[in-house]
Parts: sequence; C-alpha cells; structure tokens
Amino acid sequence: MDPGLTIVGPNVVVAPVDNAGRTDVALTFADVGTPGITSVTRLESGAGFPDGGFSSLTNPPLYYDVETTAVFSSALGPWCASRSTPQS
Repeated sequence: MDPGLTIVGPNVVVAPVDNAGRTDVALTFADVGTPGITSVTRLESGAGFPDGGFSSLTNPPLYYDVETTAVFSSALGPWCASRSTPQS
C-alpha cells in the first residue's frame, strides 16, 4: 500500500515518504470524503514554509510542505514529526 494514500473515513492517519526517503511525519485527517494522495516535502533549513507547510518543534527545526489531493471536511488534525538522533 502506498504510504501517501489517503483513504475515505474518519481519523485517517497518513505517513507519506518524504523527499529524503523518510517517514518522519504522520498526519491525521479528521474526516476524508474523497480519497487522494498526500505528500510531504522536507524543505531546506531556514527556507521558511509556504502555505500548507509547518515546522517541527526540534532544534534546529525541520520545515515541511504538505500537499494532498484528498478532499476532507475538517481541518488537518494532529500531526507528529519525529527525528532520529545519531548516537556517538
């Protein structure tokens, strides 16, 4: 199954693969009426984010642009961004 596939239903969780090949971001759609594809693009540090984007709460922050072809009737719900910390 495509990890960016956004199916119809309530509380749909999607964890698309970003342009770095990672699935650090999980998005929750409160109510999806028409299925579609959701994508996440990690932006360069300090680039800021466009409409529809967000930054993580990490230090330094990570910036993402989120796009979807799914039709949803409620606001995009909780999202989670995680990042592995290299061990020395």
